[in-house]
Amino acid sequence: MIHTPSITATKYWPGDMGRFSSHAIVFARLIIDDTDNGIQPFMVQLRDLDTWQICRGVKCGDLGPKIGYQFKDNGWCSFDHVRIPRTDMLMGLCEVSKEGEISLKGDPRTLYTVMMCIRMMIVREMPNVFMVAAVRIATRYCCVRRQFKTEQGSADERKVIDYQTTSHTIAKLLSRCMTMSVVGQWTCQEYDRMLNEVLHQRIFTRMDPCHHILSGFKALFSAQALNDIEEARRTCGGAGFQSYSGFTQIFANVSPNPTYEGENTVMLGQASRYLVKQLKKVKDGKQLSFPFTYL
Repeated sequence: MIHTPSITATKYWPGDMGRFSSHAIVFARLIIDDTDNGIQPFMVQLRDLDTWQICRGVKCGDLGPKIGYQFKDNGWCSFDHVRIPRTDMLMGLCEVSKEGEISLKGDPRTLYTVMMCIRMMIVREMPNVFMVAAVRIATRYCCVRRQFKTEQGSADERKVIDYQTTSHTIAKLLSRCMTMSVVGQWTCQEYDRMLNEVLHQRIFTRMDPCHHILSGFKALFSAQALNDIEEARRTCGGAGFQSYSGFTQIFANVSPNPTYEGENTVMLGQASRYLVKQLKKVKDGKQLSFPFTYL
């Protein structure tokens, strides 16, 4: 039985929930004989496959307009004593028998790699997709836009890119984008190593440092991307304020990133706490492994 006990337990923001999903993987507390056995995933049908009407006991809808990220249909959902088969529980890590007995088949920590994967994608895409697009637009515009006849012996107006303040801004944005791209690739490699050990060897030693790295870089990269995209837009003058410039869509895609998959303030707090733990190890005379050897 899947049930939402209060309005505060309503599921908010799931992607494609508002209109397009026929089924959902619902993370809910597994309660057997009044014993809470933690959060487990269940597959629940939301809509009739023939009529697309919402199933009995299910309430869901679209969240409405957002600041950005309009291509994703985010929604909300709650359940009123919706009965599902026992086999619709995803039992890859935890299994419930017909008699109601629970047995662990794997390590529940494996589930956390899913959220870590999304944060890894944010770290990878901020410089390689969005920041590079913004810098490319700004660079091309400043190379063709001319303003003021300030060059001696020439009747032509000076290219905007030739002004020191503009060239300094473009160079700064480009170099930061390239640096973040390299760091993002290294972060992806570290995540892949961690995931391979978790799935194939059941080794979790890389999970804590990888969680720290992804939490910190997710916050840093998403915030820096927003700032740099805005700075790139301003280098284009009034033309950058037009939607034709391409910045509108970039902003719409990047603006949710500091919020979802862990609000940035929370992410920075988690990353900081891990560093404090490493500092305590250093004070105790323990040697740290890369990338914490600088401590």
